[in-house]
Amino acid sequence: MTTPIDRSQVRRILFVQFGGIGDVILAFPALQSLREAYPEAHVTLLVEPRSKGVIQFSAAIDEVEVFAAKDKPTIASFLALVARLRSKRFDLAVASGRRMVMPLLLRLTGARLRGGYAANALSFLLTHAVPLDQDQYAAGMYHDIVTPFVDAPARLPQI
Repeated sequence: MTTPIDRSQVRRILFVQFGGIGDVILAFPALQSLREAYPEAHVTLLVEPRSKGVIQFSAAIDEVEVFAAKDKPTIASFLALVARLRSKRFDLAVASGRRMVMPLLLRLTGARLRGGYAANALSFLLTHAVPLDQDQYAAGMYHDIVTPFVDAPARLPQI
């Protein structure tokens, strides 16, 4: 299923990157492409606690949300995260992970547009699933998830 995109209706964007600091930096080109395609949108980056300081290195990010995904979160903490994200009323949500929880998390945010990798049994929950191509530079791989929503080509990270 592919949901049409009316860019004027995208005001709040969520980008989920639960990797380390290096992975977050490699996602900067994708975040910059979103910023350029939606200059008036509020962009929120959801990261692990170890990566929360990265916001200072990218003007494309307006806000950082933190969740300890790698610390075996409880169902209660996951549902609290979902409630927090739903309250922000995202229009577009993308996730760089391939685990089954990613499409589920994006769906539960309530975002109308959801992008991620077509890499697991729950990928049908995404409105725009892209193939996972691990035979490329990680920055390109992370940029792939935003390509349905932007016109910019992948580029190298800049700080």
